[in-house]
Amino acid sequence: VGDYWGLTPDMPGWNRNGVSILIVRTQRGEELVKQIDPEKFSLSPADAGFAIEHNKMYYERRKMPEDYERFVSDLKSRGLHTAIVNHYGRWKWLKARAKKYIKKLIPAPVKKILRAIRRML
Repeated sequence: VGDYWGLTPDMPGWNRNGVSILIVRTQRGEELVKQIDPEKFSLSPADAGFAIEHNKMYYERRKMPEDYERFVSDLKSRGLHTAIVNHYGRWKWLKARAKKYIKKLIPAPVKKILRAIRRML
């Protein structure tokens, strides 16, 4: 299960909010897919080769961050919040939090106008 990278607006199945792909590689996987409720999930055949070609994480391992061990140590000993703050740095974390709260203060009609402007650009 992953993101179906590489789709463009002119391709079947494209969705501006994103598309996921489920690649079934075993008989058991096929049995599980048959149990998916079509009322809750829309399934369509896809070109697995195309999806894999455009998603390098399928065949290439993500590089481990330099501070991975510190993050895991903070996570286990001090919790997720501290691990994230230490990983990103206090100022970067504070900036992200401030941005989140400021967005909440913007009225819905203004957000709608801003989204429309972004789409036009």
